[in-house]
Amino acid sequence: MGPREERFRFLITGAVVGLVMAAFLYQLVFIQITQGEAYKRKVTQGYTRTQTVDAARGEIVDRYGRPFASNRVSLDIVLDQAYLPAGKENQVIYDLILLLESLGQSWDDSLPISAPEVDTFGNTHYRFLPDREADVTRLKTELNLAPYADADSCMWSMCSAAFYDLGHSADPEKEAENPRPWADDPAAQRKLAGIRYEMAQQNFGYRNNYVFVKDVSNGVATNVQEHSYALPGVDVVQSTVREFSDGTLAPHVIGITGPLYKEDMDQLKEQGLWWSEDNQQGYRGTDTIGRSGIEAAYESVLRGRNGERQITLNAQHQVVDVTETVPPTPGGTVVLTLDRDLQRVTQEALADQIGCPSTTTPAWRPAPERLSAWMSKPGRSFPWPPTPATITAPTTRITTSFQSRSRSPTSTGPPGASTALAPPTSPASPQRRWRRGRWDRKRT
Repeated sequence: MGPREERFRFLITGAVVGLVMAAFLYQLVFIQITQGEAYKRKVTQGYTRTQTVDAARGEIVDRYGRPFASNRVSLDIVLDQAYLPAGKENQVIYDLILLLESLGQSWDDSLPISAPEVDTFGNTHYRFLPDREADVTRLKTELNLAPYADADSCMWSMCSAAFYDLGHSADPEKEAENPRPWADDPAAQRKLAGIRYEMAQQNFGYRNNYVFVKDVSNGVATNVQEHSYALPGVDVVQSTVREFSDGTLAPHVIGITGPLYKEDMDQLKEQGLWWSEDNQQGYRGTDTIGRSGIEAAYESVLRGRNGERQITLNAQHQVVDVTETVPPTPGGTVVLTLDRDLQRVTQEALADQIGCPSTTTPAWRPAPERLSAWMSKPGRSFPWPPTPATITAPTTRITTSFQSRSRSPTSTGPPGASTALAPPTSPASPQRRWRRGRWDRKRT
């Protein structure tokens, strides 16, 4: 190869290297100068997460708008994933436990394992709680344990790094920087495991906050807020609690609400009503549901629709902005034909004056098929809403301190119902009239 050819090859190689360097330089200029601001905004803004905002449950009122069941404002202690430091969940929960115990405040714990017990040799053991077989089976399944695993095995799995990491750290230097006082305290490990297990059951995350304690006193809420600097991710929020104006007024009609249990979760999942990424309005573990009466019959009306808020975090997982994107829609108000005052008078008359061991009294307005009061003594659970098979149009009027109507004696009522208040009248039988606390007979 001659000098000329060598010079030519050198020029070609230099040109290629120069083009490559020019391409890299152009790309660097493009990123740093042309698109620098855009990339800077991405680093600053980080990422966004969507969080669910609970809707207030609707009210149940009588025909005049007076409440049977309403809501009152309550204070809840919650854990918010957006503000909870990553890797320090156990430390924050442990500090919150110590604070609440000093204030005498309890919390829910559904883990079916007892508190630690020490045997005669000084060894710590646990046992499964009685009458919790279904919960124990579910726990073993979620921990990937065999059906014959005991409570000690379950606690060991939950304390391992594969689940809640409640033991000592494998890195001594890391533990020296962040001590774990609960690692040598079986009682504290049991409390932490119960809370972490409940958080997992309720799908705790950026979308779903975990309600640590519901309806706390103002004193407890104030103490928690005063220690907020040491409890990142812990907040006190306003919520609503179901309240009944008078729990003795038609409880079999109004019904009750209650928390969701495992059986409810399985049923709601089969019906497609459980929360998922595709069903943001589904039920969650922290929700309540109507159990009986109007609360259950009109659950879809009373529940309302949850809202959403968008949380923006930077690259350091710090909250930059919170925006409510979809406001929650409160549940609808259910207006009954019942008259609250008439219901109270009916119950007092039946309980104090008649003293029947078993009777049922529907009271009617003159307009047909409009129930104004419904009393059962003793309390029973009847089908609701009433159907023509259980309550028919009135035909007889009784006279007390109010004007009302009772069921027809020939109608088919609930089992055990009595029609003694409105017996059939005929020329051959005396009329019975309520007067001065007793039945008077009046010949016709």
